[in-house]
Amino acid sequence: MKRECLEETGAIIKVGNLRYIREYIGRNHEFSSQHKNVHQVEFFFTCHLVDQNDAILADDHQVGIEWIPIKSLETIRIYPQELTKYILDNHSPVYLGDVN
Repeated sequence: MKRECLEETGAIIKVGNLRYIREYIGRNHEFSSQHKNVHQVEFFFTCHLVDQNDAILADDHQVGIEWIPIKSLETIRIYPQELTKYILDNHSPVYLGDVN
């Protein structure tokens, strides 16, 4: 997690507790034609920002990095969208199941 955050955002983090687990079965969701054989399990952790270096755009398809206030999650599209209500209500740990 530390390495991935550093590579994707330039941020040095401290990893906290496991908060959410999401299962994604591609054939059940909007991108089923492209993801029909995808089945993955994702783990979400609380992380704390220790140091933010200059933003790094390591991925050729990445167009930017933006830190947003947590309350603005309701106004933007995130995946899985179901996660928004748990984050805002501060529920954890939660198994979200197969949600998008």
